[in-house]
Formats: sequence, C-alpha cells, structure tokens
Amino acid sequence: MKCLGSTVLLSLVLASGAAAQSFWYVDVAAPPGGDGSWQNPYDSIQFALDQPTTLSGDSIRVARGTYNEQIDLLGKEVHIGATSGPMMTIIDGGGLGSTLNIVSGEGPFTRIEGFTITGGVGQPGLGLTHVGGGLFLYQSSVTLRHCIFTDNQALMGGGIFSLGGNLNILTSTFADNRATIGPPGSPEDGDGGAIWAADSQILIRNSFFNDNIAGGIPLNTEAQGGAIFVSDSSLMLLGSGFDSNVATCNLSGGFALGGAVCAVDQSIVKVASTQFHNSIALADMARGGALYLDTGQLDLEFGWFTQNVAGDFLQVLQGEGGAIYVTDPSIASVETSWFVENQAQSMGGAVYGVGYYRDCEFIENQSRNGGAAYASWTADFGAMTFDEVRLLGHETSWGEFGQRDGGAVHGPAFVMKSGLYDNIAHGMGGGAYGAYLFDCTLQGNATYSMVFPAEIRGGGAHDCWLYDCVIFENTAIGSRSMGVFSYGGGVSSSFLQGCELYDNTADFGGGGVNSSLDRVTINANHALITGGGMYFTFMPLVPHFVTNSIIWNNGPNEIHDAGGVPTVTWTDVLGGWPGLGNASSDPYWYDEANHDYQLLAGSPCIDAGDPTVFDPDGTVVDMGAHPYDPTYVP
Repeated sequence: MKCLGSTVLLSLVLASGAAAQSFWYVDVAAPPGGDGSWQNPYDSIQFALDQPTTLSGDSIRVARGTYNEQIDLLGKEVHIGATSGPMMTIIDGGGLGSTLNIVSGEGPFTRIEGFTITGGVGQPGLGLTHVGGGLFLYQSSVTLRHCIFTDNQALMGGGIFSLGGNLNILTSTFADNRATIGPPGSPEDGDGGAIWAADSQILIRNSFFNDNIAGGIPLNTEAQGGAIFVSDSSLMLLGSGFDSNVATCNLSGGFALGGAVCAVDQSIVKVASTQFHNSIALADMARGGALYLDTGQLDLEFGWFTQNVAGDFLQVLQGEGGAIYVTDPSIASVETSWFVENQAQSMGGAVYGVGYYRDCEFIENQSRNGGAAYASWTADFGAMTFDEVRLLGHETSWGEFGQRDGGAVHGPAFVMKSGLYDNIAHGMGGGAYGAYLFDCTLQGNATYSMVFPAEIRGGGAHDCWLYDCVIFENTAIGSRSMGVFSYGGGVSSSFLQGCELYDNTADFGGGGVNSSLDRVTINANHALITGGGMYFTFMPLVPHFVTNSIIWNNGPNEIHDAGGVPTVTWTDVLGGWPGLGNASSDPYWYDEANHDYQLLAGSPCIDAGDPTVFDPDGTVVDMGAHPYDPTYVP
C-alpha cells in the first residue's frame, strides 16, 4: 500500500510538470484570430507573447516567413524557435526600433533559436539614444542559437545592446551590423558594431562576425569595437571567427580602438580557438587592429590573427598594435597562437603594450617600429614577455617618415628561449631594439638603408641585453657611395654575456660595435672596412669593457679602436691586445669550422679568466661563452 501511494504521488508530480509547459504555434501566413494551436496558429509572434495563456516555461514554435514586427518578451521566460531555420524565418524590425526587447528580468531559460534578426535601428531607453538595433537586453538573460543578426544599426550595439545582461550566443552569425547612426549632431561615439555590453556576462561559441562597423559618425571622437565592445563585463569567445570588422573615426585627432573587439574597465576576456582576420582600426590614433584591452584581463589560446591593420598605410596616421593592443596596467596571457601579416602604421605590427606570449608564431608582420612587437616603455621591464616564440620575416617600413627600428621587437621586452629569424629594420636593430634576450637565437636578421642621413646599427640587435644567445649570419648594410655606413653586423650598443657571435657582417664591426662583453665568443665575423670582431668609437659617457672572452679569426682584424678606448681584460685575442690577463693562444675549440665552441681539454682558455670570477663548478672562470665540460658530447 505504501508503494502504491508513492507511485500515485510521482505520477501526479509528473503530470503537473507536463501541464506547466505549453506549446504555441505561429505562422505569418495564418489568418488572424487563431488560438495558437498547431491546426489554428497565431499570425504574430508578439500576439502569442501578449496572450495571458502564454507563460514562462512555454515554447513558441514559429513557421517560416518574414515577421514584420518588434518583439517584447514581457518578462516571460520562453523558448521561441523557428521550425525552418534562419534562412527561411526572418524577424524584421522595419526601422522602427529594436527588433527584440528582453528588458523585464527574463530568466536564464529564455531562448531564441533559428531566426534572422534584421531591420532594427535601436530605440531610446535608460537615458540612452538609439541602442540595441537587433536586441535590447536589460538585466535579463537569453540564449541565442542558430541566429543571424544582419543589417541592424544603432549608435551603441548595432546588433545587440546589453546592460546587466546574461547573454549566451551559440552557432550564430553577425554580419553587416553598424554602430554608426544617431540623432543629428549626436555627441555619442559609435561603439560595438555587432554587440555593446556593460556589466554583463557573455558567452559566444562557434559563431562568426563579419563586416560589422563601429564609428564613422560625423563629429564622433572615438569608435570602439568594430564587432564587440564590452565594459566591466566578462566575455568568453570559443571556436569563433572575426573577419573584416572595422572601427573607424572620421574626426581629426580621434581614436579607433579594437577593429574586432574592444574591452575596457576591468573586463575579463577569455578566447580559445578563435580567428581574427582582416579587421581594421582606422583613425588618426588607431589601436588594436583586431583586439584592444584597457585595464582588464585577457586569457587567449589557439588564436589566429591574420592581416589585421591598425592605421592606414596610405595616410600619415598613428597606428599601434596591428593585431593586439594591451594597456598598462592590464594582464594578458597569450599561448599557442599565430600572428601572420598584420600591420600597424607606427608601432607593433602584431602586438603593442604589455602581455605574456608563449609558444606563439609571429610571421611577416610590419610596422614603422617593432615589426612584430612594440613593448611599452612606460611599463616595467619585462611587462611584455615572449617565451619560446618564433619571430620570422618581419620588417619595419621606411620612407619619408624617417628611421625605422626593431625589425622584430622594439622596447624593453623579455624574450626567452626564442628565435628571431630573417627580420629587417630600416634603421637600428634588425632583430631587436632595446630588449632583453635570454637563451635566444638571432639568425639572418638585417638592418639597412640607402637614405642619407641614417644610422645603420645592429644587424642582430641594438641597445639590447643578451644572455646565452647565439647570434649569427646577421648583416648591417649601408651605401658607402651615398655616405651611409653600417655598424655592428651582430650587435651594437649592447651588453652580452655567455653569447656566441659568428658569420655576421657590417662595414665597421662585423661582430659588434660599442658593446660590452663578458664570457663571449666572437669568431668568423667580417667587416668590409675594419673591426672584424669588434669596433669601438668615442662615447665619453658610455665606457665599454671586454672580459673573459675570445675574439678569434675575424677579418680583416679582430678589434678596431676608433677612440672608444675599451677596457679589454682576461680575453684571448688573435694577435694580442693590451690589457690585464689577455692572451693570444689558439683556444682549442671542439670544431671551429662547424661553430662548435666548446673548449677541448688542455685549452689555454680554461681557468684563464678573471680570478675573482668563478664557473658553476667552482673553478676560475674560463674564457669564452662555454665553461669547459669534460663530459661534453656534440
């Protein structure tokens, strides 16, 4: 009996739950006066929502067709689904306001699925003007699935405006939405071509944003987020794509921030498996061709950034961060991502500012300074860090705007366990300018100019700090017939410790110029004029020293002093050089021809360095880049 009673009670609960959810049907082709049944559907979505019999938890099923109406969910937590999908089922706001309005506290089970949302122009609300062309979301929740937002416009949030909203967007498309209109003479800026959000939680998965525009309004001073603008919000982008979005400001001296995404005011942005292509920030001050972050947090992995642009190379504009711009103070972590053929008008062809980049590829990006990256000089040293990245084939643009420095990296970035290959600067620092490099390889970089006057210095690096690096086959190229000379094929005006320099070339100082060396090996470099190994010029405020090093078999000579008066001590120099503890003996390398500079047993360079400095094994420091290792096997 007890078991029977429980079974009856369970049946009653299930029956009650089933009765709580009703299905209502809508067909624009149906005659007016329907009852919402499958046989006699309503002819309007809004009419279905207006009915007192439509309750939270109900489902409204909509037949194919174009529904010319603006919809307000009236606080009802319902599922509105198109039975034939977005290509066949369209809600057109007709230019009369926001196409969808979810503004009455609708809860997290609210869903809209399978529609094209179009023709929205936003509406006044909450003291704002023309917001949320396609959807106006206020302190409510909604999930959008398999929807297309297209040809909507507003001043803020051409596709969607969310204030205090909880928004989930799944497998949807946002195309040709614009945050570009407002009342005549409106002072507001055009922000968020597809989405504008503040104090909101946003999840976007497997969705695409293309050809959305923010800005371009006469008299506006700032355009933010060609596709998405968020303030004091959390934004998660998963498996999505951005293509050809634009943030643009027409006013002289104006700003364009984030061609695709702009996040400000403590926003937290998480991105995974997402592509940003051909987005543009265009203004006199353009920042972040794809993504702009100000005073927030970014966590990004498996991102693809290709052919994004900050600035306009046809005009004299200030463009920074062709792909990403991150302000200080912000926290940005980018891992296992690719940056290819992005451009910035002035600084940071791919990235600008601060951030930690690990296991990333930077390929053929371009800017006037910092072909791949420009680290903020106002932030702490190392606020931009590259860890196990590859920087390949970048170039600083050159011409009437003057000198271009830092072929790959410009500024006080930390670059660790990375490779800088085949980068070009039309000025100083073919690989890097002003950076700190640890355990890196610099190969095939160049700095050159045919324009007088120009300073051509540091084919591999200029004004850098290099530790345990291998620097080879770099070149500084001038034009002697035009009075443009090159200095430091490997490095110039830098500090080096534990490094190798070989097969580098310049007019003066094949290996380096005006640099200080500790435990460095310099071999087989070539100067077209003089100073095959090192070249020193007069610099009264910057004394240079060379210690515990080997300078051997460079051409046409090892060291040339043109008034720099370097202090050379405890160093092995072919042909000798005056100074305490210096030597001129074959260093006995393992394989000089193949640039294996490990010391062989019996080398005169073992324990021959400064007697007050010690190797890790506790013995007196050896000369050259590598302490003697009796167990070494190549």
